[in-house]
Amino acid sequence: MRKIIIAMTLLSIFGIMPTWAQSGDGFILKTKSNVVKLGPKVGLGFTSMGQPKEVDLVDGAGAGYSFGLAMKARLGRATKETLQGGTGILGFGLEMLYKQNKVNTIGDQNLSLSYLEIPLTVQLYPMSKSNIMNSFYVEVGPDFAMIASKSPDVLTVPSANIAYHTGDFKGGDLRIIAGIGYTIPKTSLDINARYYIGTSELAGNFPCKTNTLEFSLAWMFNIAKF
Repeated sequence: MRKIIIAMTLLSIFGIMPTWAQSGDGFILKTKSNVVKLGPKVGLGFTSMGQPKEVDLVDGAGAGYSFGLAMKARLGRATKETLQGGTGILGFGLEMLYKQNKVNTIGDQNLSLSYLEIPLTVQLYPMSKSNIMNSFYVEVGPDFAMIASKSPDVLTVPSANIAYHTGDFKGGDLRIIAGIGYTIPKTSLDINARYYIGTSELAGNFPCKTNTLEFSLAWMFNIAKF
């Protein structure tokens, strides 16, 4: 039993200790090269929407907001020059956000739609070999949006005898994300610009889709390496 305990202790120690590799210059330290970051995120979005068939309702994009948590995992490489991880060409993003989308209308009240969203992105770092632009990335992926609230209850058009009941709106949307971002060197601040393309019509009698241009800031911290 004592030998088993000693063996398990040694394995645990070696599992958490950094490893060493031999090169022509001797032994160099090898670190875990993939990094996971987590932090709060806030954003400002401008949402546009197509017109319904019966009448012109939309009067331009409205401003909304978002907040939540963002997580990023980036693959990396350890070299003799830099032992930090998360410097490779490929990464992934996962977020949980509360988002309010607003659309300006010609009616008495503007349309407001709030969602719980889960964006999932693949991030590519095309200048990963650059010292200054290593953290610049482009990203694409899906966004799973579940509606949390909507207002007003009825959208009316003063010039026409038409009313749209927002209670008929669908409970969610699948959106396509395309964006760019940059993490400022020697800081934890990540700036991002995205375009969300809605793929679902809001309702059968309201065949409109929403698109959102969003600018955001995230404060990201290293939480794990693997």
